[in-house]
Amino acid sequence: MTELALILTIHIHLEIPIIFFVYFSEKYFMTTISYSKIYTFILFFLVSFSAIQAQDYSFSVGARIGSERGLTIKHVYDSPIATEGMLVHHKDGIHLIGLAEYQFSLGRHSDSYLFFGLGGHVGYQDLLSESKSPVPMAGVDGILGFEYVFPNAPLVFSIDMKPQLELLGGIQPSGNHAAVTLRYILN
Repeated sequence: MTELALILTIHIHLEIPIIFFVYFSEKYFMTTISYSKIYTFILFFLVSFSAIQAQDYSFSVGARIGSERGLTIKHVYDSPIATEGMLVHHKDGIHLIGLAEYQFSLGRHSDSYLFFGLGGHVGYQDLLSESKSPVPMAGVDGILGFEYVFPNAPLVFSIDMKPQLELLGGIQPSGNHAAVTLRYILN
């Protein structure tokens, strides 16, 4: 099993360094920070930001790496609303995901954001498996994350959690997928 430990330091413009220790393996993506600490951190910044601003880009494309791996494209409108599409590999299958997101600027600077949203997915589980037959999947997705737009480069970095609820074959949770994303700004 290939394992890689990656330390990501995200420096928010409030001069508070936030360090994420991220553990990657072939099947799991886990953070060493507990979910209660992440929710506390997000709640702190939701309460402390001063203004909602639109982001400085319109379109970006990139890669998503975590418990789901694949491609992503994001369109940011003039308001704090964005749409995101993902094509990901999950459970030996392929999922197409669409999300509508609401974004909050952190502080007075417009390059650090918190976002949340809802959407859905369709696809097949075990599509790429040689021993199992493909199973159709469809469901509801949520997303909650942090995004940083690099001021001197056409790059966007984000880290998020994306819970899923499967609706075909009975309603059942499909996991809380976490990932990091790096996108190139196309404007």
